[in-house]
Amino acid sequence: MSGRDQIPETAEKFAGKVESVVMSIQAVME
Repeated sequence: MSGRDQIPETAEKFAGKVESVVMSIQAVME
């Protein structure tokens, strides 16, 4: 069950990637 402990960390990393991608898109659209 140790895999469940990794979920929050992975979600945080994924959110960081999504945020950076969104900011890149916004920069292109401006």
